[in-house]
Amino acid sequence: MGFFGVLFWIAVFWLALRVFRGWNSCGSRGFRGDRPLERRESNDDQQPYIDALEARVAELEERLDFTERLVAGRREVAS
Repeated sequence: MGFFGVLFWIAVFWLALRVFRGWNSCGSRGFRGDRPLERRESNDDQQPYIDALEARVAELEERLDFTERLVAGRREVAS
């Protein structure tokens, strides 16, 4: 078993260890342990966060449009 064989089995072992640690930490705390599964935030609590995310997405869309126009303009000048 050459170098790549050993490297393969090290990667498999590492992935198995990560999965085992992830399953072991699930418990009653939820998947990542940030907060209990029973606690659900209401829509009123999440609405300002959703609005902020929508504003950020809109700003990113504007920046992407500007960048696409800029790149298209450079291609036209170069042609």
